[in-house]
Amino acid sequence: MNFELTWGSTENVNHADHRVVGLAVLDACRDAANRWMFPEAGEPWKGVQGVYVAAMQPPTHYVDVSQTMDAAVESLKAHRAYLDGLGGGFDPETFLRGFARSAGESTGCEFAVLFRRLSV
Repeated sequence: MNFELTWGSTENVNHADHRVVGLAVLDACRDAANRWMFPEAGEPWKGVQGVYVAAMQPPTHYVDVSQTMDAAVESLKAHRAYLDGLGGGFDPETFLRGFARSAGESTGCEFAVLFRRLSV
């Protein structure tokens, strides 16, 4: 997920867990290939060639999620504690379908998720 300070074309501050976990994943992928970082762990692992981050600009890749949008909406609706914490007025269906429809329009499918590939 996007781990920048803000997301989208707004000044909405991104969630702290998205920022921290995103950077930790990048660091772990990169550091696994560095012998000097954890020499006691054995040979460096160079298996990660890139990390794909959703909702990060500019996008370089996309996934057509047209067949799984209903499941995505139901999954987000099931996160009651998260939704309750957002307060009233947040509609998971409108949120997810709106972003995915916009991404789909730019890629030629009904619904899509955009990703930016980062080299590590």
